Amino acid sequence: MKNILNIIVLCLAVIVTGCTRFVPVVYKIDVEQGNIIAQKDINKIKVGMSRKQIRYALGTPLIADSFHKARWDYIFTSKKGYKKPTRKQVSIHFKNDVVTKIEGDIQPQKQSAAKVKPETTVVVINPKGKRKGVFKRIFTGANEAEKIERKRLKREKRLKKKKAKAAEKAKAKEKAAKKGYKPT
Repeated sequence: MKNILNIIVLCLAVIVTGCTRFVPVVYKIDVEQGNIIAQKDINKIKVGMSRKQIRYALGTPLIADSFHKARWDYIFTSKKGYKKPTRKQVSIHFKNDVVTKIEGDIQPQKQSAAKVKPETTVVVINPKGKRKGVFKRIFTGANEAEKIERKRLKREKRLKKKKAKAAEKAKAKEKAAKKGYKPT
């Protein structure tokens, strides 16, 4: 009976460890390496710019090859968890310290395609002064304007209370002076 139980436990252990190969159990961190290459940064680059301008726009190149001094390579790799890694590369070619050619996965877009409508932020303050319920504030979140307004109202309340206490103390001192008591 004991041998059968040992065999069952051993078989379960083998089956469970065999399944972990297909189902990822261990967390793998996201790994990003190289220069982060964004389309908005690439759009700043134009043929005819100097090395200093490129370095200012994109940063120091990941590879400034000593064999190819007229080329800078910007490479960015990203591996998220168990997914396949993604790679973006941009090579900038120079002649007499001036950009002559830009090649790679991301190309500068023309001005018409690169233009994006500006975002408009609308701040709505509750006109009646009613606050949202606790659950609504937790799940929908209070916007920044509401938070600022709430802080301002609290500050005003505190100031009113301080003024009221100061006025109350002044009246108490006046009463005590009228009755002939010495204030302490």
